[in-house]
Amino acid sequence: MVVPTRLPLVRRRCHACASERFRASGKFRVNANHKLIDAWLLALCTVCGETAKLTVLERMTVRSVRPELLDRLHHNDPGLTAELLQDPAVRRRNRIALDWDNAWRLDTGRSDHLDREVVDVSVRLTARIPVRPARLIAEGCGLPRAEVERLITEGRIVSAVALSGRLSSNFAFTLKRSALPRTTGLPGMVRRTGPSPDPRRPRWTVPRSRGPSPGSSRRSWAGASRRGRR
Repeated sequence: MVVPTRLPLVRRRCHACASERFRASGKFRVNANHKLIDAWLLALCTVCGETAKLTVLERMTVRSVRPELLDRLHHNDPGLTAELLQDPAVRRRNRIALDWDNAWRLDTGRSDHLDREVVDVSVRLTARIPVRPARLIAEGCGLPRAEVERLITEGRIVSAVALSGRLSSNFAFTLKRSALPRTTGLPGMVRRTGPSPDPRRPRWTVPRSRGPSPGSSRRSWAGASRRGRR
């Protein structure tokens, strides 16, 4: 499960210092003019503190706005801030994007089932956070990122959705561990099977040489020996 740890930053250019990140203050400004109402979410520049107004309501008639929404605006409801930042209509109206870097965490819960040969995993996002599936799989399964990308290419990690790029919705995947290498050794070493007779000895051994191949090299050695005895 992917869970937000804080509100995302707002990607918008600051006219005062040219910074490109704002932090939502959680406060709203509401202005009523006769029967029309405007509302903005206030955001602060992360560098200079300049205030920017993100339009929530624009020239709306008071009767067309739900009383519950008006109440939440007047009380600076923190939950409303998170909802509005993830509202595609609000982002399009204000021409902004969200920066979710370091604003979420992965909660795997019980992960003892990951030792099975074939693992079916469902990933749920509690918010529309754009994440890279390969990163989530690597972190949740304890595998290097490069190894996960290789397994995706080889078809050992499969999903009904494309695992490349970013996703912001729930997805599921299957990990086939039966073909994964359990460990690696040094070049020229082989793995011994069965219990080790001595736990102090390493389980990796260097294969013994079988000597020269029959036919050529062995005959040359024997011929040299006979010539030496003559």
